[in-house]
Amino acid sequence: MSRPLVEISQFSYGYPASPAPVLRDLTFAIGTGEIVALLGPTGAGKTTLCLALAGLVPQFYRGRCFGTIRIADADTLATPIHALSRSVGLVLQDPGSQLLTTSVTDEVAFALENFGLPVPEIKARVAEVLSAVGLSDCTAKHPQDLSGGQQQRLVIATVLATRPPLIVL
Repeated sequence: MSRPLVEISQFSYGYPASPAPVLRDLTFAIGTGEIVALLGPTGAGKTTLCLALAGLVPQFYRGRCFGTIRIADADTLATPIHALSRSVGLVLQDPGSQLLTTSVTDEVAFALENFGLPVPEIKARVAEVLSAVGLSDCTAKHPQDLSGGQQQRLVIATVLATRPPLIVL
């Protein structure tokens, strides 16, 4: 039997200014191909867990952290965020906060260029994912000129282009 894609064991996390942990003793696993929905009220820790899956908690957002999270056999507490980005694609609530470049095409190509993929493969993936999210006619537009829904689709396209085993929305 193969290992799960995601393994969380006794994971707890508290922000520096928070008197109590936001997440307490989480233990669960997610297998390859599974779709999992995380539901809860505002302040329940959904976003914090998503950030932890990508390694941003606690590597970027410091705080008190206990337990382990493993993604594709990588410990998110010990593996650098840039290395985790090959295994975890993260789409945040505010798509504008994830847009960095001056064109839709450049936005999708950005991570692929950083991964060192060959130019023909980058071009093929950019065309493929922009078609998949319905943005093929927006390639030259500045991401900030897109509607909120289009920006969200663009961020999803950037994640899909990297083909991570785990996509966190």
